[in-house]
Amino acid sequence: MNDGDQQQGAARSKPKTRYHLSKMWLIVAAIVLVVVVAAGGGVWWYFSNQKSTSVSVFKTIEEVNSQAQDLIDNGDTTSAQNLYADAIKTTSDASQKSDLLINQASIYYNDGNYDQALSSAKAAEAAYDNENVAQFIAHVYESKGNKVKAIEYFKKAISLVDKTLETASDTVVLYQSSIDDLNGVAQ
Repeated sequence: MNDGDQQQGAARSKPKTRYHLSKMWLIVAAIVLVVVVAAGGGVWWYFSNQKSTSVSVFKTIEEVNSQAQDLIDNGDTTSAQNLYADAIKTTSDASQKSDLLINQASIYYNDGNYDQALSSAKAAEAAYDNENVAQFIAHVYESKGNKVKAIEYFKKAISLVDKTLETASDTVVLYQSSIDDLNGVAQ
């Protein structure tokens, strides 16, 4: 083989090598694209199947309340209670849980089911005790005819009033008025 034959052989092999390299890059790019798309799909699937730890992922409290009120307006208090029960299960936030439980208790209370209202309200108290919970429990006890417990919870509500609020003194007067009424004190 002479030099001319070698040069011709080298010239023929270059296009073959370029073609082979460009085909290989195309295959590598396709594999990378498939891996990226699969990883993105996996991440999306993972996050879309995660359990919520707060109502805000399930629904906001306002959305739950709105939907529950629509159900109540249509006479379906059982579905409204179930909606609250589901929302309560999905949140780990104590304040949200307490608010949802009180809203659920309100449905029971308005239906005249004071025992169930008290049960939900006591669960709210255990989750996150606050003035609203205490005054609600006081009203339930008052409706059940238990003046002693009603007074106890109105006093508790007074102790939990946020004294920094502009309306704090009016709220305390209102609760004290309820206590006086329960004690039979003339006004």
